[in-house]
Amino acid sequence: MALKKPFGDKDYRDRRTRAQRERERIETQKQGDTLVRRAGDDPERRRLVEKLRARRATDREALQVEIVPRANALDVVAASRRLLIPVDDLPAARSALADRGITEAATSGRTVLLDVPASASRGSIAGLAKELRAGGLRVSLDHVAPLGGWVKGEGGPEPTAGGGAVPAVQIAQVTDPPFVAVLDSGISDAGRTDGYLGAGVDPADVDPLDVFPVHGLLDGDAGHGSMVVGIVQQIVPTARVGSYRVADTDGVASSFDVARKMRLAAEDGATILNLSLGTGTEDGNPPLALLDVVDELRLSHPDLLIVCAAGNEGGTDPIWPAAFAGTHPNVVAVGALQAGGAEAPWSTRGPWVTCSTIGQGVASTYVVGTEDGVLIGDPDPDTYPGPNPWAVWTGTSFAAPQIAGAVARICAENAGMTPPQALKTLESQGTAATVPSTGFGWTVEILPGT
Repeated sequence: MALKKPFGDKDYRDRRTRAQRERERIETQKQGDTLVRRAGDDPERRRLVEKLRARRATDREALQVEIVPRANALDVVAASRRLLIPVDDLPAARSALADRGITEAATSGRTVLLDVPASASRGSIAGLAKELRAGGLRVSLDHVAPLGGWVKGEGGPEPTAGGGAVPAVQIAQVTDPPFVAVLDSGISDAGRTDGYLGAGVDPADVDPLDVFPVHGLLDGDAGHGSMVVGIVQQIVPTARVGSYRVADTDGVASSFDVARKMRLAAEDGATILNLSLGTGTEDGNPPLALLDVVDELRLSHPDLLIVCAAGNEGGTDPIWPAAFAGTHPNVVAVGALQAGGAEAPWSTRGPWVTCSTIGQGVASTYVVGTEDGVLIGDPDPDTYPGPNPWAVWTGTSFAAPQIAGAVARICAENAGMTPPQALKTLESQGTAATVPSTGFGWTVEILPGT
């Protein structure tokens, strides 16, 4: 069944030549193949994480991470010196925590972040958490949510011809569009001249691109946030899009830090949050900090919509926060389709996935710089010259912002419509899931793939 295009062919047409599309099709096939391979190759994933740990170990400011193995499932990753506990449980737990030298680091909502000294973990943060839970404490890991993968390699972006200047689309705007907050790796401040990524950005939310170590080349997930923000701006160029940096240039974001920035974005007036990130957990249950904030925002901001990438795991294990879509109407889980509309084999799927759109070879704004070929295992690393680089990239990370942007556009064109109402409108314009058990939800095509 052909995908429905709620905005037609005119607004989001492919501006590349046939030769450009063919060259990029070969590269994006490699991206998809890499995602499939990593979704099914646990030793390869573990090697990538160990490589990442070694790169970060000399940086005291970096969030240190460790692998948490799971039986019959892909490994997950947790912050190695942090635990979480419900604020209501803290008074009764203080004595036991103090005996191990564990201190309170921060509080966000109803969740307290605990700082764990190296001497207290006795081998692994997961082992320590298990010991403390056996003693009656409701502690949990601070899970790490990667931005689609640990390093780029063949699964990373490739240069493309670009999409023209803003505004490439004329919106029939009758009301102010909602404020879309993108929680990601920040955006580049390199000074584009095509109108994209041009809004003023707080210095704390700028993507530094080159940190681990500073060596004049792009880090593993540099540019991810710039891609995501550019996708939203392509779909609704009149929207106010805010960038909130929750992940570093390795794509590492902790669940506690993500939850804290979600609250901040809501307080700033955002009515659509885009989270192109996600994490599995060691027990399959939702991370404490993310459950806390999703519950809170559902009550305090009933018109706020949280749009999340479903994940690139290729299976059905829940990826959070997307998996909240199964129980929380304020969360939208977005899976990915291949360029022709077929279900992407690397996309996480399940009954909790709300909808899917094309996530293979999506073109968007990128950053100036040269890839680190050694880091990503690419003997022919790409260079992205200024001032207006574009790239094609594959993953549910680049499907989710299309849904966020489409919801914002529908709100802009319909006075008084809230994001949840706009999502229902978008669903009515899409293709219903003929076989719900496939786990991809309803489908639409917005931006063309490759």
